[in-house]
Amino acid sequence: MSTAAKNIDFLFWPLTVAGISTDDPLKKQMDLFAEDVKRDLFSYDLNLKKIILHRLPAIFEIRLAASKRLKEEKTKGLEIIEDEVSPYFKVMQKVKRLSHLALHILVVLEYNKKVILSIKRAMEEDFPNIHALEIPAITFQELADVILVDYPNQREYRLRIEFIECSLFIEYIIVAAIVINDEKLLIKENRIIELSAMLAEATQAYISLACELNLISPDEAVKAEPKNNSKGAAIFSKMLKDKNTISKHLRNGGELADLKDAFNFVKPISLTAQ
Repeated sequence: MSTAAKNIDFLFWPLTVAGISTDDPLKKQMDLFAEDVKRDLFSYDLNLKKIILHRLPAIFEIRLAASKRLKEEKTKGLEIIEDEVSPYFKVMQKVKRLSHLALHILVVLEYNKKVILSIKRAMEEDFPNIHALEIPAITFQELADVILVDYPNQREYRLRIEFIECSLFIEYIIVAAIVINDEKLLIKENRIIELSAMLAEATQAYISLACELNLISPDEAVKAEPKNNSKGAAIFSKMLKDKNTISKHLRNGGELADLKDAFNFVKPISLTAQ
């Protein structure tokens, strides 16, 4: 995969820019995006999923800028998750109305750590001496074009695009959770429930696609679960076991239609989704 395509998956940049100067262009960009998110959350008459899908290119732009900043400052992403990000959401869990949303975020961060390690290994093998200045400033559409050149096979191309879209979709919800928590927004309870449900669905797709792309193995994904007995962790464990069953069935020549009554399949997140 290209340099740009590999440097696109970390779900914790919203907290990495929180402490930088208010005059910093990246901070200003993040603050403007947070204002857009606030407006989205209060737009009860609009379809929030469609709004999020519309904003994925903007999320990608900020992520790339934040990724470049982390590279310049030689910041280690996994240390940020352990030292800053996970503790933040563990505190959020104590807020009753946000507890389930925070739990879902903690679950997806555990899986994201595995993905980061996999991408990091691949980057070190293919681009051992890459510098922050070499991270290209490209748009989401330009990245999609690069991936299409690298992977002209339509299935391989769609797997990678859908994985990135899932990741960006999840990131929007993380930003939304931070905005709600930090600004104590009095949004409707149903909106928070909606965010939790969309995050659970997107996480299922994210893990499935990460396995398909060999970024993590099904066994690694199971081991990445938070070490607790929460209902959320149990759901994701069951989902991964189901995926193993489905994959084995398909490898043995079975058809997906044979399993439609036994499993609930999640539709992939797409910029063209209705």
